Amino acid sequence: MFIRKKNVNGIEYAYLVENKYNKRKKQSRQKATKYLGKIIKLPENKAQTEAITTKESIINELIGQGFSLNKNLLKKDSITIDLNKLSVDENNKSVCIELNEGFLCAHTLTNLLSFSSKNLTQKEIIMKFADAFVSAGINLHHESFIKIFNKELKP
Repeated sequence: MFIRKKNVNGIEYAYLVENKYNKRKKQSRQKATKYLGKIIKLPENKAQTEAITTKESIINELIGQGFSLNKNLLKKDSITIDLNKLSVDENNKSVCIELNEGFLCAHTLTNLLSFSSKNLTQKEIIMKFADAFVSAGINLHHESFIKIFNKELKP
């Protein structure tokens, strides 16, 4: 699954999309499985985030983007990110923040903070965990990734 942008009347919206292969027609089709919200673009941050936990990496990335932290709520203007409820909202409507090379939304936030490594090989765990960071737009320093992986996922 991946996130696709769709432009409607000059406004971009994000959708979760999955590929389905039709064996009979020998072609694949893409199907939108979930609406994620309006896209809000933030400037690309060239600086790599340093952290020792996944949650801290998200907080540090967003503070670098001008968000302020109050308990587990990150706020900037009308955007609120709740790290307890795993939600990304603007004026109480779900939104998707285009951040660096990814999108931070309820879906990617959940994938990152509730990462499951069940039934995966060590290599698959590393690849999927790294992909979760990239998909969420977290520009994490490679040494921080190793620290977080060793702390949170290594058996």
